[in-house]
Amino acid sequence: MERYRRGNNCQYKRSAVTLGGAKVVNGPLTINNSSILNTSATNNYALTFGDNFTNNGTFTANGSAITISGTGTQSIAGFTTTGGVSMTKTGGTATFTGNVTGSTFTLSGSGGTLDLGAGLTHTFSGAWTRTAGALLGNSSTLNIGGTTSFTAGTFTAGTGTVNYNGTVAQAIANVNYNNLGFSGAHAANSITINGAVGIAGTLTNTATFAGVIFC
Repeated sequence: MERYRRGNNCQYKRSAVTLGGAKVVNGPLTINNSSILNTSATNNYALTFGDNFTNNGTFTANGSAITISGTGTQSIAGFTTTGGVSMTKTGGTATFTGNVTGSTFTLSGSGGTLDLGAGLTHTFSGAWTRTAGALLGNSSTLNIGGTTSFTAGTFTAGTGTVNYNGTVAQAIANVNYNNLGFSGAHAANSITINGAVGIAGTLTNTATFAGVIFC
């Protein structure tokens, strides 16, 4: 594969490339048609987007940790990883332009904003943690399979939906929602609401339990 760099811009063209180590890309990252960027199925090297990420080819993220950093406006194409997804921006707004799937979902960027984008579906099997920064729901759906931990930062629901769809015990964030949903086979695991929540839209519950329900 050929990799073309102009200034901080990084473009992957032709064939395939596998990362040889963790990579921080502080300029725009583009995967062109018929090109493949692989983070290594063996080593799961971490990848950080410090600017726009455009995927016109194939991005194989394996189990890599994906971080969205930087201080400016960014657009981030969709991707799937079995690793964690983090936002550490200290300024500006990054907006998802495609569906994102990962394990944990962490927001720790003081001064940064992550916009879930318009009409998308993002699915995280693990915990949703927010220690700083802002999350905008826009009109997208956010599926959370783990518990939540919020100590700082903000969540603005927009017209979107947050769906807690885990099979484990889940603690529900006490924030204001537009649409709020519960789904999944929880068995004897509880769903706990940690304080008052607001619901501007619809509350939907299709979750199943064996004994314990809501706390």
